[in-house]
Amino acid sequence: MTVLFPHVKTGRTLLRPADPPDGVTVYELLQKAGLENLSSAELFAMMHLSDISAKFMVERRENGRTVGFASLHHLDQAGGHVQASVVTDESAASDGTAEEATMLVVNYAFAMWNIRKVYFWTADTGFEARSAFLKPAHEATLSEHLYDRGQLRDLYISAVYREQWVPEGPRTLARLVQTPLGSAEDQTDRPRMEGH
Repeated sequence: MTVLFPHVKTGRTLLRPADPPDGVTVYELLQKAGLENLSSAELFAMMHLSDISAKFMVERRENGRTVGFASLHHLDQAGGHVQASVVTDESAASDGTAEEATMLVVNYAFAMWNIRKVYFWTADTGFEARSAFLKPAHEATLSEHLYDRGQLRDLYISAVYREQWVPEGPRTLARLVQTPLGSAEDQTDRPRMEGH
């Protein structure tokens, strides 16, 4: 059995425990940090802040700038799963920070709990494409399941399985602790995990 270490940082990305000051919400912190692609406060709270087991602000290590939020919630140890959320600004999505944060969250979940899969529930159709290394398995689409800012939106459910993560994920993450994803030193021939 592979023992996983719950990393919270790579060469580029830091997951800092989220502990907003009294009277300030995570949503307000993200707005102040300049994240423009946030859903409504109500939808954000429903999808990312209910029944939380762990929550983190996503930061760039080079400058300490907050570029997003990550959480693990709805932990069901008997069922062997937890939901994860990673919300970042567009620059983090384009430079590899969002993917590194997602890898850190997945690894953290598998390191902390004896679970078989990490779910991602998102209203974003691009999540699976942006998670190139993880190759999350598409589990379901719930049509017009979410109501946000006057519109019904689809909900996409994907999952990363432990059996999929363990063979390559920890080794790749250990390299990223030293060398950020997409940097000149990053190995472009690193293996990709197969979908479940």
